[in-house]
Amino acid sequence: MAERAFETPRHFHEYIVSPNIEAFINNPASLQCAFNAVMRLDSLVGHIYLSLPEEEKVSVQSDHNLRKIYSDQCEEYSIIRDAANSYKYARLDRPSARLKYSTQTKVDRIAYGQGRFGVGPYAGDQILIELEGGKTLQALEIIRSCDQFFKANIHGLL
Repeated sequence: MAERAFETPRHFHEYIVSPNIEAFINNPASLQCAFNAVMRLDSLVGHIYLSLPEEEKVSVQSDHNLRKIYSDQCEEYSIIRDAANSYKYARLDRPSARLKYSTQTKVDRIAYGQGRFGVGPYAGDQILIELEGGKTLQALEIIRSCDQFFKANIHGLL
């Protein structure tokens, strides 16, 4: 019998999240790959919520609340969550949103010395996310950091 891919958050991560992140790593200037990696990381939270023991589900109350908890714990996830919602709705009205428009994710180059060493391509196009207030971040770094947060903090699930 074939294994169902979504029985646990670990399976969802292995079969859906990780391949999308790898696709983005291999295509760092692809908006499609970046959007897919962001959306799958955010979707992972729903899978985590459904796998929680019943008493934790009652305490958390919803996957929406779990997203808020993770956003408070991980700055990169708060950006991922807002980016995913901006892709879904095109514009966010929440005053606390880290970015408000899907157009704040774009293909561009960063100037020499602005990017962190070992993140994204050297002197080439890549996906950048411009936060409210004008700060620009490399999407690949945000995605990798958020993925590491889930791997390190979601004990027994990933």
